[in-house]
Amino acid sequence: MKKILLCGDSIKFGYQRYVMGALDGVAEVYALTESGRFAQHMLRWLHEWKEKEKIPTDIDLVHWNVGLWDVLRIMDSARLLLLNFMANCYCAYKNVSALCFRKQSKCLRSVRR
Repeated sequence: MKKILLCGDSIKFGYQRYVMGALDGVAEVYALTESGRFAQHMLRWLHEWKEKEKIPTDIDLVHWNVGLWDVLRIMDSARLLLLNFMANCYCAYKNVSALCFRKQSKCLRSVRR
């Protein structure tokens, strides 16, 4: 049976039970109990959450849903530069790959080249 990990901000809490229900008997769905908030927060805490929540290391698919907080405007603050956001996403990909996947798919390997 395939193993799926749901990582995300607070929006994930609204749909994770539906995903788990829809995939019941098809895949083992794991979901972090913490909100990932934004990319850097997720990067900082993912390894600890994974260990605390006993997420297996042989995950087949990671659903990553953070990013709105990365481009949020608070009062008159400037938006995060697109390149910074892209760099955070790439770091997230590298960290999630190292923590979760038993093997990287050919598709993901080709993205790095």
